[in-house]
Amino acid sequence: DIPLPAGHIFFVVGAVANLLALGGAAEDYARWGYPRRFNFVPGSLELATALLLLRGRTRVWGAVLGALIMACAGATVLLNGEPGRVLAPSIVLAMCVLAGLLHDGAPTVGSVQKEARP
Repeated sequence: DIPLPAGHIFFVVGAVANLLALGGAAEDYARWGYPRRFNFVPGSLELATALLLLRGRTRVWGAVLGALIMACAGATVLLNGEPGRVLAPSIVLAMCVLAGLLHDGAPTVGSVQKEARP
């Protein structure tokens, strides 16, 4: 099982930025035609992704959710004529796909210890 500390950090930072509407996130979503307070949708999904990536048993689901989020982010900027902003979501999308493909389904050390207790 391959840990993704960079993935955790990326999705936590993204979640905080979206949930708190930092760096003009709310303005970006409004410019792209999303409803007011839409920033809570990707922010919540990014937080869920970060949490899923923490455990071996849910890591593949975190990778899938993260890939979907990044595919949507990339599509949003491309469809709105901002191709210069597609690099970051594309890199993270590739990392998520790679993490999903390399996931071996093995439980983490903590979950093995819990199962071994009488």
